[in-house]
Amino acid sequence: MSVIKLSSQTNLNRSLNLENLMEQFMFYKKAQGVAERTLSDYQNVFRRFKTFADVSVDSFHALKHSVLEFLSGFTDKAPATYNIPYSNLKAFFNWCVEEGYIEDNPITALKLKRKRDEGRARNIDHEVLKKLLDTVDVSTYAGLRDYALIVLTLDTGIRPKEAMSLKIEDVDFIRSTLTIGKGIAKTRIARILPLSFQTLQVLKKLLAVKPDEWEDNLFMTVDGRPMTVGRWEKRVSTYSKKIGHKIACYDLRHTFAIMFLRNNGNVFALQHELGHTDLAMTKRYVKLAESDLKEQHAVASPVNNFLKRTTRVQKLFRNGNT
Repeated sequence: MSVIKLSSQTNLNRSLNLENLMEQFMFYKKAQGVAERTLSDYQNVFRRFKTFADVSVDSFHALKHSVLEFLSGFTDKAPATYNIPYSNLKAFFNWCVEEGYIEDNPITALKLKRKRDEGRARNIDHEVLKKLLDTVDVSTYAGLRDYALIVLTLDTGIRPKEAMSLKIEDVDFIRSTLTIGKGIAKTRIARILPLSFQTLQVLKKLLAVKPDEWEDNLFMTVDGRPMTVGRWEKRVSTYSKKIGHKIACYDLRHTFAIMFLRNNGNVFALQHELGHTDLAMTKRYVKLAESDLKEQHAVASPVNNFLKRTTRVQKLFRNGNT
């Protein structure tokens, strides 16, 4: 492969072969053992980026222009939608710099930044959760499986993809723990989570009705195949319509985080439970929980039973009481 260095100071007679470099980069990420979902994200971003950039790039200016044109198509999207292509391209160009194919990262040269995602309170109200659980028909295998998935997520905050990849052996009924191995963890870092007695009982019931000839995945379809995130999303959507409240799979994870903090859970314990590599993501839930608590306090404070906001307090100050 013929490649030469591109920098902000060079215009070239020969070109940089982006397609070959992207292929090499994918081999590099596979060798690192990154998750299949991450590899898929890279492939999708590269495929779309190549429609904006010539396969052969002959100047750093042309490369910057292609990057700018590509990312500008995401500026009106949600932060997460913008940040994935931004981060993937930045990682690719950083690798190109490290390998000596280019001298500067065009994203850095353009001074482009990630979008801040403060998140939104997507926790599910207690009454809505009760409706959801009451709606699930646990007399059927599919219903019992769905019930177990809901309870497990509310007990651990597990990601949907991680839950679908669990094996029966990952549940330790003696120690009351769940192991999320590095092979299925989004961050590729294994973690062991405690399980509540109620969750363990539901999982025992689910395994008791699971046919012996099925695979050893914890969650299966009624026809004996491993459950998928796509199918789970459809099931949750169906329940949402039944109870008249829009719920997404990830809302269950968010609800776990918010309620964990609301019930005085430790933020460092929550970081471990959620599988965050640092506190930056976990702190988002802290902010949401604090906001949530302020709203509850405004409504539920016992002071409201004794003093009205206007008349009594104003009367006290008019009388000169301090």
